[in-house]
Amino acid sequence: MTTHLRAEKIRRPTDPQSWFFKHDPYQISMKGSVVRKLSTITVCMVSHGDLMFQVPAADLIRFSNLGISLKKSGAEVVFITIRRPGETPILDYRGIKNYSVPCPNRSAILRLLVFSIALFPLLARAERDMPFDIIMVNSIFSLPAVLLYNLFHGKKILHYDLLGFLSREIIRWKKGNTLVLAFLKGLIGFFERTFFQRVDFLTTINRQHEKVLKTLTSRPIYIVRDGVSEEMVKRSSEENENEHSYDIIFVGRIAHNRLEDLISVLPELTSTFSDMKIAIVGSGPQEKSYKRKVEQFGLENHVDFIGALKQEEVFGYIQKSAIAYSDERWGIGFPMKIFEYMAARRAIVARRTKAIEELLGDNNSILYSSRSELKEAFMKLMKDATLRKALGENARQAAIGNSWRNRAEELIRIYEHYSDQ
Repeated sequence: MTTHLRAEKIRRPTDPQSWFFKHDPYQISMKGSVVRKLSTITVCMVSHGDLMFQVPAADLIRFSNLGISLKKSGAEVVFITIRRPGETPILDYRGIKNYSVPCPNRSAILRLLVFSIALFPLLARAERDMPFDIIMVNSIFSLPAVLLYNLFHGKKILHYDLLGFLSREIIRWKKGNTLVLAFLKGLIGFFERTFFQRVDFLTTINRQHEKVLKTLTSRPIYIVRDGVSEEMVKRSSEENENEHSYDIIFVGRIAHNRLEDLISVLPELTSTFSDMKIAIVGSGPQEKSYKRKVEQFGLENHVDFIGALKQEEVFGYIQKSAIAYSDERWGIGFPMKIFEYMAARRAIVARRTKAIEELLGDNNSILYSSRSELKEAFMKLMKDATLRKALGENARQAAIGNSWRNRAEELIRIYEHYSDQ
């Protein structure tokens, strides 16, 4: 007998936000009977990311994993993305039909402009091939074309998925005229307030983002966190716990002083543990300056700068390491790689922020607020394999409930609600 995924019947109040938060987001389950086949829900997902890019950014990783998991959960999905000029278009991405726009590489502004102009006719073409109910967008620059399309081609459900606030991130840019950056901050902030108010609902990754979003829009907001693949969780259960090439690993973009604390405590750590090895996986604007600092401290034999890797290669390095480190200095962020640290059963050391504390605590990690606390955390974990194992096991248990499949099912519940209106 064929088993279909369906949502439990719940009486839904007028306010969809209160309905969502008052019920277990994992209440979707496998049942023999069907309320409504999810194949009737069709989502057009729009991103100005390149699916062929070897080292995708976090927003594209989230975009592709949500799309694949929605497809696996029974929804119909179509992608609209970009591709580099001359690149062979991906017509089928892991079972999902993909329409791509050739966009120039040289200028980000030109790339966004070309994509925005091409998006309107491409949406029309995609809908002719597979009529869709919902349009999901993850970039403020794609919203004008989507809103215009919705005006002329019938009302679709508009879903905006937000990972960050461009108007607020501009203040972290080090280059550029201060007045120009202030002008851009105000202009993009105006666009955010205007366009966010014109979608049906928004999703974001944690409660700290939700608090900021509430200052920009009165539209319903749902928390749909990042996730991890079930395959990664399974792989971690099969590894040899005692085989480690590195004592500490950092994964992420090398920017915004994220390695400042780690490299500052390394001289004392390496004087205690003479054979300590650290892996830095990622690239970014501060990579060269941190390499110079490592040389100044005489730590070249202890620190390996691996560079940027494909997503599937990164997890292998995490598994080769005993301790996983994260430093997110922008207090509302939650690095996606932490979910992979959790899935890999690593002992996690992370900077204490309100966003981090939403998922990490004393039972599955060590959180620090100062460099002395960071040094103490590394010392403790280097000496205590039993503690590393306990923290790692607890982190993995938390990761099991944070799969991309579960995230897709949370989205399906929201989509079901709006489709029933």
